[in-house]
Amino acid sequence: MKILHVLNSDGVGGAEILLRRMVDSSKFENEVMLLWKHNNRQENFWSGRNFKYVTNSFFGLYALICALIRLPAAIKNSSPDCLQSQLKGADIILCLLFLFKRVNKTGKYIVVIHNSYSFYYGGSVKNKLVGQVHKFLINRYADEIIGVSRQDIDKFEKAFGNKYSVIENGINFKGLEPKKSFDLEENKLKIACVGNVKFRKGYDKLQKLKESIDKSNVFKGVVIELTIAGAIESEQLKLKVESLVGSYFKINFLGKVEDVNSVLREADLFLSLSREEGLPISVLEANALQLPFLISNIPAHKLIVPQQIQKDVLFTNESELCTLLENIFEKTELRVLIATKQFQQVNQRFDFDMMMEKYQSIYSGAECI
Repeated sequence: MKILHVLNSDGVGGAEILLRRMVDSSKFENEVMLLWKHNNRQENFWSGRNFKYVTNSFFGLYALICALIRLPAAIKNSSPDCLQSQLKGADIILCLLFLFKRVNKTGKYIVVIHNSYSFYYGGSVKNKLVGQVHKFLINRYADEIIGVSRQDIDKFEKAFGNKYSVIENGINFKGLEPKKSFDLEENKLKIACVGNVKFRKGYDKLQKLKESIDKSNVFKGVVIELTIAGAIESEQLKLKVESLVGSYFKINFLGKVEDVNSVLREADLFLSLSREEGLPISVLEANALQLPFLISNIPAHKLIVPQQIQKDVLFTNESELCTLLENIFEKTELRVLIATKQFQQVNQRFDFDMMMEKYQSIYSGAECI
């Protein structure tokens, strides 16, 4: 059996990282098609796998037209047994090809939803309009619509009915070495952030966080070292964050990192400032390594944290975050509690093999395209 995955571009985020792991672990044959190029591409990310570009252009009208023209032949030449797309662009393009009978839909087509309902269908007028088109088309042509998180499940089920189901993202624990020591260096706290530098990831919040830290008695004389692993999508935001650097507030931009776990292992704490997420792989990876963590109080985050430690790890503003940082910095037993309780949750609920079994069960029921 062959699965053809159609993606917007060669941009790399959590969804693409997870898909690559799925491709590498699948018992079926897989091919990846990239509709256009992205400024945030990671060189050689898909190397060694069966993949191809539908167009070598960056996103724009020309690339969009080329994708619509070239994709039908590419799908025919691929001869997949099952089609799967993720992100609105690829979803809409495939559905338009079905609508205008440029691709014959005779088998199973799967759409994977990687973010919240509001991300897809809320926000600006433009996003709402595109969202309505997306919702109509995938409701008409998708056989299975899979959400990677339990957030907004009522809204998605109302929109898509029985077509919608949830398969939560999973982490492969094989080869991971959990954190063994929770001791900190004297007068130092090393924090890791994973995520591309853009507004949605919340890095602008570091300014108010630093203001709170500067007023903190607990952090007097303490060096806060923040390491950020992720592509720079906003140079302006990067410059704003860099301007915060001082004697006791250090920031290291690593850019794109192939082995995120190596970054996490060097840290005392994982931090996510995100405004919106699907089911964040980076948080689960930190949890799998038993790294203490603090994350913004958004639905995607709250749904993956046991109630017992929510008050210790979830924050709604930078002042709360500073208080939680103080608690973690001062209390070794709290760091241990957070890490162990979350590890138990992730180990039981977000297992990669369990996730793969659910996807492969869906693929196994597919007929030829």
